[in-house]
Amino acid sequence: MTLPFDLRTLEVFLAVVDRGGFSAAARERHVAQSAVSQTIANLERRLGLTLFQRHERRIPLTPEGEAFVSPWWRPGRVACSR
Repeated sequence: MTLPFDLRTLEVFLAVVDRGGFSAAARERHVAQSAVSQTIANLERRLGLTLFQRHERRIPLTPEGEAFVSPWWRPGRVACSR
């Protein structure tokens, strides 16, 4: 079975979940915030799901995002690391 995303995409997604936002995830991964946003937008497009509820400063997961993240993430600890 081929997944519609690669490991780097999963790492970016988990960083956003773990850090609570695109900017914090970008700082952690040493990339531009726009690169994180683009990665998440591409992932959502490939999955056909909206993973985050976008508000001004906070971005909680949608129910679909909760279901997607559950096999990969535990609070405070990213399941994948470099």
